[in-house]
Amino acid sequence: MADIAHECSMSPANVYRFFSSKQAMNDAVADRLFAEVIALATEASVTPRTPAERLRATLAAIEKRHADRFLNEKHLHELVVISVRENWLVSRSFTERIEAIVADIVSEGIARHQFQGGDSIILGRCLLVTTAVFCDPRLIATPGGFRRPNLEQIMDFAIGALRGDSIAHRTGDQLHASRKPVCAGSTSPVR
Repeated sequence: MADIAHECSMSPANVYRFFSSKQAMNDAVADRLFAEVIALATEASVTPRTPAERLRATLAAIEKRHADRFLNEKHLHELVVISVRENWLVSRSFTERIEAIVADIVSEGIARHQFQGGDSIILGRCLLVTTAVFCDPRLIATPGGFRRPNLEQIMDFAIGALRGDSIAHRTGDQLHASRKPVCAGSTSPVR
């Protein structure tokens, strides 16, 4: 707290007027970082496209922000990872918000008969688990194997499942079609 107070040109006592503890400060920073991701996901989720396109855009926005933070703001990314790993209230709230955004899109897809019926919350959670290696901040840094599908390929698979497509035979050859090198956790080619 003394270092933070010094950087802010104020006394430690003054910092405690705004934050009751170091944990309260960490929570406030993590909440702000999660709010950035939620804003991007929300923006992508409300675009006037099909539910499948909105799901793709939403999950790509989440993946991109986490990957950008991992590459360019390591300390902030680590704070987000710690908050998820330690199950802070702000990370649980973030997860619930993302689940709600995805469930709303899935629900619309079901209502429009573009996805097969089911519990949109459970289907949304299944989609998030399927894409976790790209959207969970703890896994963004996981080195991608040569044969790991990218987010677009995983979304093809997941949306096919939501539609009830017989996708197993269709995606087998496509799963490894993209062999461009990618940054760990990113679908973007290495620059």
